[in-house]
Amino acid sequence: MAGPCNAGKTTLFNGLTGSNYKTVNYPGSTVSFSKGPAKRSLALDAVIEDTPGLNSLRGDSSDQKMALGKLSSRDSYDLMIAVVDATQLSRHLYLIDQLKEWAHDILLCVTMNDLLKSQGRQLDVQALSREMGVKAVAIDGRKKKGIRDLVEEIRRFLPQGETAIHKQGHPSKDQIRARYRKVEAIEDKVISPLPTGASGKWFNPDRLFLHPVLGGVIFIAIMFSVFSAIFWFATPFMNVIDSFFGMLIQGTKQLLPAIWVTDILADGVIAGIGSVVIFLPQIAILFLAMGYLEDTGYLARGAMVIDKPLSKIGLNGKSFVPLLSGFACAIPAIMAARTISSRKERLLTIFIIPLMSCSARLPVYVLLLSFITPREKPWIGGICMAGLYIGGIVAATVAATVASKLPAFRHGSGSLLLELPAYRKPQLKLVVSSAYHRSKQYLRKAGPTIVVISLALWTFTHLPLQGTAGEEGREYATVSQSYGSKIGKVLEPVMKPMGLDWRGGVAMMMGFAAREVFVSSMVLMYRVEETDDDEALRAGLLRRMQEVTFAGTDQKVYTFSSCLGLLFFFAIALQCFPTVVIAKTEIGSWKLPLIQLGIFTGTAYVGAVVIVQVLRAFGVA
Repeated sequence: MAGPCNAGKTTLFNGLTGSNYKTVNYPGSTVSFSKGPAKRSLALDAVIEDTPGLNSLRGDSSDQKMALGKLSSRDSYDLMIAVVDATQLSRHLYLIDQLKEWAHDILLCVTMNDLLKSQGRQLDVQALSREMGVKAVAIDGRKKKGIRDLVEEIRRFLPQGETAIHKQGHPSKDQIRARYRKVEAIEDKVISPLPTGASGKWFNPDRLFLHPVLGGVIFIAIMFSVFSAIFWFATPFMNVIDSFFGMLIQGTKQLLPAIWVTDILADGVIAGIGSVVIFLPQIAILFLAMGYLEDTGYLARGAMVIDKPLSKIGLNGKSFVPLLSGFACAIPAIMAARTISSRKERLLTIFIIPLMSCSARLPVYVLLLSFITPREKPWIGGICMAGLYIGGIVAATVAATVASKLPAFRHGSGSLLLELPAYRKPQLKLVVSSAYHRSKQYLRKAGPTIVVISLALWTFTHLPLQGTAGEEGREYATVSQSYGSKIGKVLEPVMKPMGLDWRGGVAMMMGFAAREVFVSSMVLMYRVEETDDDEALRAGLLRRMQEVTFAGTDQKVYTFSSCLGLLFFFAIALQCFPTVVIAKTEIGSWKLPLIQLGIFTGTAYVGAVVIVQVLRAFGVA
């Protein structure tokens, strides 16, 4: 199956295969496509592949290039089903006319005929077949109308043996104009007005959604709703998952012998799996929201509305949703960048997403701001919190502006080329199915790597094991004598300029599993009495932070300057290995994720050191 973006190809694919398909990657790439046999009720012995959408035979993005490679491999399929939108016929026929010159066997499917009628127009399918020189079938993939007719045409269609592929060179402007005049003339011949009174009044929603003022207001409201869903609606589900894995860890320790294998299984393997699954609600909600907006036809409009301001920093309108999602979690945000067709802008968006202050940073911000904010002036903490989020946006803007000038981000088009799809009622079953398959893909592709890294990090901070299970303070003894703590003590001279002792350094290293782990690691390393009451636990940690001094001195570790430096560090540093893994999975290379890790973490460290030392130089402890 081939065709332009938003032509209804995926809907038709689901109608032909049902749920009996799987999402796989093209060989040697991260570009995915769907493939599966026709559903049994159709009695069609065929395997159907849904290739990524195309606008022409000159694809710029990686998914379009992969689709073109597949379509040009004539011996890999018997029949091409080309899908076009009846409401945008001439633009879509441009691609089909190109594909005809490749001498492929084509069956043309025309969708959105109901929307065409709502606009007061009708399509003559027979005339279209004559004018295009290929068999055309009108279908409605949502209501399953016309699919039986399509199947009958597929059965009757006999591939005409091996045909040569005549790849065309880059067309001249005159050739492009001539082709457009040709397909526009065909559209004029095959589409005509309906008889008077056959259609009702048709209101164009673009008058609102693309309005210079109202369009922006509506866009902000919709994006706020999506962000709220990712940030708040996912929280109860994440809490349930967190509690489940917590109970599973405790149950494992109680049922199995108190030996080191039990610790690795419970705190390493099970906890590692939990660190993958806990992001699933956010990812599923993101894909559901994006699928719903895309299915309505609004997503392309939203990209148009926000395109102009983002173009100033080398991005386009499609970058906004991933960047907004980054405030909830960088992992689904990076996955959302798949919608960006330009490789340059996709890489640039992925590059700056970690600078958005995700929800995992919130516990760290609350702890450190509570330490430095006067109790009688809590509003200062609120202003500082807002400043951290705004600071992340400013840092991302600066990073994008600078990075867009570098050679690595200069490849690909810097402009936004969008075709506005017709508005239509979303098909809930399709949206849910798509979200399910995308979420499953996250678990399959990124899950194993994240579990391995989490296990390695736990091993690094817990071996060699100390004492026996159940001893009071055993966890502290284990971590404080681990390989990680030994390295932390060696690196204390490096950590001290930014205001941390070796215990804080170990907590920071453990925080690379997830940023919020920093707080629980602080509780462990500074031996704060644990309690089920979160407020009491935080109050106990704050009291302990006021007492902690560097070994052998009376110099306090946590002061105004050191906490301010830590806030800067956590706002900028890419201190989350799962984010690095997802970036590698989506890009297909470790190069950019490791550059991100080095640049952001290095900048965060240098900035924290500068803040601490400058403040102390001016007499601020």
